[in-house]
Amino acid sequence: PNVDTGRIDYGFQLRTDGWLIHPYIIVEIRRSGRLNERDLDEIEQTDVAPLVREEQRKAAPIATNLRFDRPAYDREADIIWSRIQADVANTGPVIGLLACAPTEQGLVRVYALARSTEFANYEEAFRASLGTLKVDPSIAYQHSAFSAGGPRTRAGAIFTLVGTAVGVLVLIVLVIYVTRRWVSG
Repeated sequence: PNVDTGRIDYGFQLRTDGWLIHPYIIVEIRRSGRLNERDLDEIEQTDVAPLVREEQRKAAPIATNLRFDRPAYDREADIIWSRIQADVANTGPVIGLLACAPTEQGLVRVYALARSTEFANYEEAFRASLGTLKVDPSIAYQHSAFSAGGPRTRAGAIFTLVGTAVGVLVLIVLVIYVTRRWVSG
């Protein structure tokens, strides 16, 4: 499909006979520019519904019923949290956690995904793992620094967050779909 899925920099999964089999954790490093500190502080007031509708339109028919909880910014940990859900073709309902660490260059995004029937078994481990997300000190977000490229808008930050999550979800579904079709002949 015509969806920009971004790129996956790292991935982790349990031992299995295949790859990208749930549950798994994927990491994406986005060098999209520094987010404005005020936008981070106000991220919880952002209405994500219009952005989710647009991303759902792009992801159909691979992922349907896409849902994102309102993002929350934990300033002490420097992590933006959200919970995502979707019905994924050839997989079924999927639930995940998304943790984003802002940097001076953009965001480090970590997705922890499992089938909805298995998510409760992994949620505590996912939260513990994602809660330790730290970036290299050389690119760590500086709360009092000014952006050389100008401030990013709150809507832009949310759009980037939602868009990337959807893109990665679509990429994963495509890989699973192609792999299954290839294996089944």
